[in-house]
Amino acid sequence: MFLYLAFQSIHKPIQVPDQYSRRYQPYGKLSKDSKRKGMITALDEAVKNVTIALKQKKMYQDTVIIFMSDNGGTEREANWPLRGRKNSVWEGGTRSVAFISYPRMPKKYRGRSTSDLFHIVDWYPTIL
Repeated sequence: MFLYLAFQSIHKPIQVPDQYSRRYQPYGKLSKDSKRKGMITALDEAVKNVTIALKQKKMYQDTVIIFMSDNGGTEREANWPLRGRKNSVWEGGTRSVAFISYPRMPKKYRGRSTSDLFHIVDWYPTIL
């Protein structure tokens, strides 16, 4: 099975059910920052739900999960310590996180991280 699941969170419009934003701001009118944090929490929960479903269907062991973003955040503070934001040429606008999860990945590759540059076109030969 191949599943491409593209979440729109955390893009505009900045909307999320209050139950997620209230974790970061229990009282008062919700701030934009609390809503953004809530959107990230909702995204985390959605990824968790997909992972649980794969485990329940006994498909998790054979699943490669690739998680990535298309750019940095829109607010400078969201990209700290990187300079810049989305639509800028600075690292804060072009650099984002990504990870690969595969239960059958050889132990010598698990837990590794890199700060090397990696572009979207690099995924195809990497996966093959």
